[in-house]
Amino acid sequence: LALGQGQVNEPVAKRVSCCRLLGAMAPHLAPADVSAAFAAQLLAACQDTDYQVRVAAAQQLPALARVLGVAAAVSQVLPELKELLEDDEVQVRRSDGSRCS
Repeated sequence: LALGQGQVNEPVAKRVSCCRLLGAMAPHLAPADVSAAFAAQLLAACQDTDYQVRVAAAQQLPALARVLGVAAAVSQVLPELKELLEDDEVQVRRSDGSRCS
């Protein structure tokens, strides 16, 4: 359900919901499952054309990083976090995930 809501042809509200669902589910799943099924979707949402989706994705990055572990967090999450910290939209730069809270 969550992965289907995150497709680029879905409305913004559904893509935001997808990010929140993925972040909420990640801590309850095995790292391999998160890596295989959710990581790519959430990381792609960090590059979404709508700032609201990028904010939602940024807010879930800490949960994703904790589940994936240090090596994957550094190689996959950190580059996206850097991009979010340089985003044109102030809301994205100030999002919870971009502050690593």
